[in-house]
Amino acid sequence: MTVTEKLAATGDITAAVTLGVTEYPYHADGEKCVMYPAQDIISLYVTYKSFVTQQTTYCNFLRVWLNWECHQQVLGDTVYGSHLPDDLAAEMQEVLKAANRQIQGIIGALGAK
Repeated sequence: MTVTEKLAATGDITAAVTLGVTEYPYHADGEKCVMYPAQDIISLYVTYKSFVTQQTTYCNFLRVWLNWECHQQVLGDTVYGSHLPDDLAAEMQEVLKAANRQIQGIIGALGAK
């Protein structure tokens, strides 16, 4: 199974949980099928989406910084994981906080079912 196929399967599983299933079968390649509780699926999905959002957001803010940075030394020293300038770091944190509020809202809505 390709990464794309695995991500699609994750979306299918998550969609099933949002529709109200209390558990869902899943198997890793070559492994036996196991029933996973909806809460475990939600927890895995939140962890996965939070990680992807964090990395994508950081990467985009890093690109913004590098597009307006003029100093060759700074450009040459910048690598993935470098600290962003304070203004961009603050803006990125606001975006991540807003994204987290949305995720918490989804968790709350699923918990109400």
